[in-house]
Amino acid sequence: MDPKDSQDRKTENAVVKLSPPVPNAPIILSPAAFNLSIFARARNRVYLKVGFRRAAQTGWNGTKLLLGVLKDSSDVFPPLKATVGGLVALIDIYERTKSNESGMAGTSQHIDRLLGLLAHRLEGNRETVSSFVHKPYTMVLAGHLEKLDEMMSQGKLRRIANSSQQEGDIKNICLEIERTLQELQLNIGLSLERLTETILQEAVLQNLKRAEAAAYTAAVPGAVSRRSCTRGTRDAVITEILAWALDEGPNAAPVYWMSGLAGQGKTTIAHTICERLDAAAGRPSVVSFFCSRQLDTKQEKLLVSTLAFRLAEASVSYASELLRALQKHRDLGDQKLDVQMSQLLVGPWTRSVDDRRGLRPIVVVVDALDENEAGTQFVELILAASREGKGLPGLRIFITSRPEPGIVHLCDPIGERTICRLNEVPRYLVHNDILQYLHEELPDHRGQHYLVDVANASAGLFVYASTIVRAVKARRVRRTKSEEESALRRLADRVSAEKPRGNSQITILDDLYEVIVADAFSELSCDEKDARERVLLTVICSPSRPDVLPILALCADVEDQDLVSAAVESLHPVLYIEDGAVFWHHASFQDYVLKTYETVGRPIRARILRRCSSIWEELLDLAEAGGVTMPEVEMQTLRARQAKYLARLENDDPDWNTACQHVYDALRLTVSMFEVGELHGEGETEGRLSDMEKVLRNTRIMSTNSTEHRQRGDATQYGTRRFSVGEDVLETA
Repeated sequence: MDPKDSQDRKTENAVVKLSPPVPNAPIILSPAAFNLSIFARARNRVYLKVGFRRAAQTGWNGTKLLLGVLKDSSDVFPPLKATVGGLVALIDIYERTKSNESGMAGTSQHIDRLLGLLAHRLEGNRETVSSFVHKPYTMVLAGHLEKLDEMMSQGKLRRIANSSQQEGDIKNICLEIERTLQELQLNIGLSLERLTETILQEAVLQNLKRAEAAAYTAAVPGAVSRRSCTRGTRDAVITEILAWALDEGPNAAPVYWMSGLAGQGKTTIAHTICERLDAAAGRPSVVSFFCSRQLDTKQEKLLVSTLAFRLAEASVSYASELLRALQKHRDLGDQKLDVQMSQLLVGPWTRSVDDRRGLRPIVVVVDALDENEAGTQFVELILAASREGKGLPGLRIFITSRPEPGIVHLCDPIGERTICRLNEVPRYLVHNDILQYLHEELPDHRGQHYLVDVANASAGLFVYASTIVRAVKARRVRRTKSEEESALRRLADRVSAEKPRGNSQITILDDLYEVIVADAFSELSCDEKDARERVLLTVICSPSRPDVLPILALCADVEDQDLVSAAVESLHPVLYIEDGAVFWHHASFQDYVLKTYETVGRPIRARILRRCSSIWEELLDLAEAGGVTMPEVEMQTLRARQAKYLARLENDDPDWNTACQHVYDALRLTVSMFEVGELHGEGETEGRLSDMEKVLRNTRIMSTNSTEHRQRGDATQYGTRRFSVGEDVLETA
């Protein structure tokens, strides 16, 4: 054999102990050192027996558990199998230092706990575990354990009590072992926890109802406000929340509440928190649920079930317990909120806690809870769960909402360290942030004094500034820089000139919205203004907007959908159309309209319900006349719901929101069946669609005298505005 080859082979099988060029450089063990000789394997078997016995005598349960795992398997994690002597040396070090004040005992005990966690991880998926054998931190860990084994063999551990130098060297090695053990067990644990692909394919999990618009990254209508903070804004608030979310200490509070008035930027901050956590090194898992009155995230029944499914995606141990719960009770997703909270979230989570010991917490972000039907109840239940028994270890729950009295009462006891009230942030800081936002959105006007005027007029409300930006930068209108300047000056001056009607910040938004609506309806005749106001009220009073504009036109009692589009476009700073539905940019505008037009709200809602019901009946008559049929079960269910909610309306039942929702659902289902040809009968789909359009334009659905009534009109006084409402509408209330 070539002498050079022989020398190379010896090097391959050697323990590589690098003489560090600088102090405290890590000791790294070569992967080749894991191929033990017969003598070394025999020695390790002795170490396993001795170590197991000594760990039991000393109370080192974690080390005992790990030695048991290594003893029972011939091929589990070779780096540890090859360095068992170092594990025994750790027990020796603890026994020799537990009575002194060096701090070594505390470090040794923490190492024992980490070894117990690692033992639990090593029993997981073999392929996943084996992928960590050659990681750099694994090599460093093995190198340090080998060093301790060598020191024990040379009798150096016996001199630890009499040599400060020896004690210092051993302490540094133990600290490195502690660090690398933490990294190893954490990364293995996270990888095992994310092996959820197989379990999530189970039908009962896939059938769990979920809100499509919940995640902060969800594809929601383009102008629904979801974006991150402008760079350089809200830094202090964001830093404080992130510090809490990333705190892995046992005393970290489980719940953090951020409150703020409408328009103070809660959703933008929550979005930024999600984005920063997702980008963090060794990132924690983030589950988000962003509520909105306009999207499916407003529904009570989807709140907990969506969170449960997303948590299952992040944690296989929780997913396993959730699967068992759903297999036992398959209808849990249809239960009321407190049942879902107990059996879908809290129960499975607490039963799976032990499998996640030592892992980073999962952060749950629930934004705008006041816009969910059961927001206050959710806060009450989650706070109760976090206080009772073992609480919710391993979860960090970040909640944002307006300071509604019920939520304030529940959250005040949380403690000031985990409450952020945006209304208490110094005004000058918010002013600077708003000015920075305006500079970013309107770069051609950076540094101009009229942007300072807009920031001053905003009075701490980001939505005020963003609404003015939309008013100036209309999507379908190109303005020159001078025209934008004039618009900015005019809006800032007009709103500043409005007389204050109280001290509440929301009144400032009222002033801005009043100017925008007045501008949109200026230069219109009385009849034109009347029609566009009906469109506005129909949009705002609808709990769920129909998906086809002709239906919205009929509900608003206007001639066609072009008028609906024109009305919405004239209100572009506050409303927009996407995929055939109308949305508002911010919930505060809905608040403004409902407050301003309060007197006519219920008559408008009643008309919406009756109009939708009439359209649906017309479509069904058309289907039956053409020999078209719907599935009998669906037909019976839809008709029963319709009758139920129309009866409630006759009895002045206040549950108009649910009533409209079900009638809309029935109407939407029927229209969609026409569109995709699922109503089976004679004739082509194109012909049925043509007939459907005729129904949507059928004047029989509209009151034949509505125009006469509008011209005659009953003037109804409300707040500081007037609105002419036809008798046919008022009679339905």
